[in-house]
Amino acid sequence: MGHFARWVAPVYLGFGEDGPLAVKGPSQARNLLAENWPHRRGRHYQAAVNCCDRAVAQPGWLEMSREAFIAAALEAGLFSGHSGHARNFVPGATDPGPGHRPML
Repeated sequence: MGHFARWVAPVYLGFGEDGPLAVKGPSQARNLLAENWPHRRGRHYQAAVNCCDRAVAQPGWLEMSREAFIAAALEAGLFSGHSGHARNFVPGATDPGPGHRPML
């Protein structure tokens, strides 16, 4: 699997004024977490680091790494969205309706 593993759809992050950055897989996500993340701590940050590390080595962690990365992006205030093709991976991330709480 390694560095070429890709998620079913990218996760978009808002870094500065350059517009959204499309993160396409756990290796790219892991590099961002290590080098460009604004706060390298927090429950979701550490979970994303662990899941992305595992996903690079083991195919069974690919979906979990994406979900953990989205949670870390939300925690850091960087989440800009994701492809409509993957809405089922993030319950509540797109117009869930009144009173719905995301399950991340």
